[in-house]
Amino acid sequence: MKYGYPFSGHSHSSVIDWSLEVGIPGLLLWLAFIWGLMRRGLRSWFRDKNPSGLLLLFVVSGFFGRSIVDSNMRDHMMEMFMMLLGILLVLTSRHWQKNNDVAGIGVADVPQRMDASGKVGSM
Repeated sequence: MKYGYPFSGHSHSSVIDWSLEVGIPGLLLWLAFIWGLMRRGLRSWFRDKNPSGLLLLFVVSGFFGRSIVDSNMRDHMMEMFMMLLGILLVLTSRHWQKNNDVAGIGVADVPQRMDASGKVGSM
């Protein structure tokens, strides 16, 4: 039996697999994308005090850290990561925060009540 047979199909490191598939320019673009996401999460957390920014930072750094030691940038794992990224990017956008509070409940969604004098106030 020859060494390395049967061939497994991946190196158990997504960073190595990605580099072999798209080359150094593709790897640099991926790293820039990851860095930009982490930077956005940090900015959203520290500047805007948005907990979604901290969650974005944890999700991106966790996915990237795992991609160094595991082949997770394929199939459903990458799809779930991108879907979660899309949701978190919306939650960390300043436009979203301006129109909604951090929990995503707008002012119009808060139940209103009228007191005995006829003034409308929130519950």
